[in-house]
Amino acid sequence: MKAQVEVHFKGPKPSTVATPSHKFSDKYMHSAICKTPTFLNWVLDSLAKKTGWYYTILMGGPNPANNGNISVASLHVGENSNGTCFGQVHSNFEHNYMEPYAQFLTAAFNE
Repeated sequence: MKAQVEVHFKGPKPSTVATPSHKFSDKYMHSAICKTPTFLNWVLDSLAKKTGWYYTILMGGPNPANNGNISVASLHVGENSNGTCFGQVHSNFEHNYMEPYAQFLTAAFNE
């Protein structure tokens, strides 16, 4: 039920990053980032079964595996009758959604 798109935006490395209450290592954060799609897919699949709704999520931020540069990803749960999700059906999904979101994140993390 899911499809995933990931785009690495070659934006500048953020000068400030939202800091958690304690600092996690880059290895720990990278591991959490890698596990995020699996966790969200589990949650969204469950919600889709309970609600009958479909879901699309955009996410991103500084990525330790990308030298701290902004990475963005999307996760889609739900397919049309052709077996394609929103990100696949929308021919300009990357241009219309992912690129502006990456620009927003770059600005937000550089404030």
